[in-house]
Amino acid sequence: MSAVPSTVLDHSHDLGDLLDSLIAYRRYRPPQARMLRRSEELPWVFRGYVRRRDANSAWRAWAQGTRTSFLVAGIAAAEWNARGAPVLEIRFFDAEGQPFPRSLWRLRADGSWLECIRP
Repeated sequence: MSAVPSTVLDHSHDLGDLLDSLIAYRRYRPPQARMLRRSEELPWVFRGYVRRRDANSAWRAWAQGTRTSFLVAGIAAAEWNARGAPVLEIRFFDAEGQPFPRSLWRLRADGSWLECIRP
């Protein structure tokens, strides 16, 4: 993904592309893991989150052996406006479908991602 100027406030970036960029930058997905692209491929415990998502959220999942990693992301609009750069709110889930605490990640002008704290 190309670097995005930090002055862009129009929210026109594709959430899925931003999420894929963060996953690649943070190396969340092991190279040998298989991407799960359809809800039917997910364990039952995650399917409810997929059904409830809207246009302002995206999910990604991958499987390695018997382990499935699942996360949901959304645009953190207030933080995006305050920081003048794309900010995603990320939530990972454990194998039982319980969420871990949310984290916020800001895309920097050089294409890297920085975890941030709510202002």
